[in-house]
Amino acid sequence: ARSDQRVLDMYESRLAASKFGWLWLFSNPKIPGTGVDEIWQRSDQKEWAVTCVNGHAEILRWPESVDAERSVFQCAKCHVELSDDDRRRGQWLQTAPGRAISGYHVSHLMAPWKRAAEIISGSLDKDAATFHNFVLGNAYVPAERMLSPADFRELVDPQGAVRTANSSMGVAVGIVKHYVGLSESGVLRIGKPEYLRVKKLCRRV
Repeated sequence: ARSDQRVLDMYESRLAASKFGWLWLFSNPKIPGTGVDEIWQRSDQKEWAVTCVNGHAEILRWPESVDAERSVFQCAKCHVELSDDDRRRGQWLQTAPGRAISGYHVSHLMAPWKRAAEIISGSLDKDAATFHNFVLGNAYVPAERMLSPADFRELVDPQGAVRTANSSMGVAVGIVKHYVGLSESGVLRIGKPEYLRVKKLCRRV
């Protein structure tokens, strides 16, 4: 299960009295630009870099660092096999140096106890989002499900929508309530009302 962001915010507020105020966040990224990926994008983005026997230094990537035919890890430049020790003897490389947040990208590719066959099998057996999120440690959303900020604003922009006899309203009744009012012509209104305002909003939609 994913962590409740409100609980995380509460934990962070408790660091206010600490003279150190250190905060460690460990998670699998999910949607690009949100959650831990948003923090990663603001970090120094350290990647695990390894060196092959021919002296080529590189960051392990999928699928370039895996030879599916030989079922081995390989150097993406010269295609020589990377041993478990080659992957173990890597070092962290800052790809966005100078940033205040220290970030580390961890994936199964860098784990010496993981076989190339397992990575290949995961790419075939798991759905794409699970493979990218939990095996490669990358934020990922299939292109057909990706909405740009402009697309989202266009969908929820109430400009031009008018109330009709078939107007309706939906409310997500969690601790924080979210609502959306709809008509045949589009979105009428959207927001997070206080509990006592829900009935009033229902009458207005």
